[in-house]
Amino acid sequence: MAKNQKYYSRKKYSRLKKKKSIFKNRFFWFSILGITVFAGLFYFLIFSPVFQIKTIVVEGTYFVNVAEVREGINRITEKNILFFPTKSMFVLRKREVKNYVSENFFPVKEIIVKKKFFNQLSIKIQEKEAKAIYCTDECFLADKEGFVFQSIGKETASNALPIIFFEYNIASEDKLLDEALLEFISLINTRLKERANINIQEFRVFPSKIEAKTETGLTLYFSSEKSPDLQIEDLILLLNDEVLLEIEALEYIDLRFDKIFCK
Repeated sequence: MAKNQKYYSRKKYSRLKKKKSIFKNRFFWFSILGITVFAGLFYFLIFSPVFQIKTIVVEGTYFVNVAEVREGINRITEKNILFFPTKSMFVLRKREVKNYVSENFFPVKEIIVKKKFFNQLSIKIQEKEAKAIYCTDECFLADKEGFVFQSIGKETASNALPIIFFEYNIASEDKLLDEALLEFISLINTRLKERANINIQEFRVFPSKIEAKTETGLTLYFSSEKSPDLQIEDLILLLNDEVLLEIEALEYIDLRFDKIFCK
């Protein structure tokens, strides 16, 4: 009985004991301080004018329109955090910018995005290199993989690149020739200039032959299944043959076979 009474007295005493105020709790104030510091830092990094993107610098472009790149990237930088607009450096992901430029500007080969504090975004673009010129009624540049990536005027077409004519319309981003065939034509074009001083005015591709027409009107037929250097060597030997007279009068030279055919 005495034991139960003692237990009851302790329980009653504990109920009457005054609870400690939360405002005297050290953990509570540390929590308030932590939340305040976090909120202030969050506002400073995300919403303050210090880190808002103000300048977008685009470098390395020739075919790509710089104004269009800036306009598109500027839209990407505009975000909403907690229903409030921001263009903070810390919200923008560089991957977003790279994907946007690569998907919307086909001449772009590589892109480097750098955040320059406090509020500048630097975009360095490397464009594709032209491997050939594709032409129908209009002309386009093609990269080494055979993809069309930029339209150009016929008057600006460079003689340094092979000019390949097609019978059908060409659209941007079309792949008309595979990489191996394009490399073959490029080698033929270069080797003829270097070794035989022959300039090709235009190429045409057929299932069984590659046709190359010179500035003098002579047509040369090549096979993509045969070594380009071997075919050019055969041509040089033929042109140097003293037995062959009035080469200018020839209509064509067919180099596709072991025996060379002329007309």
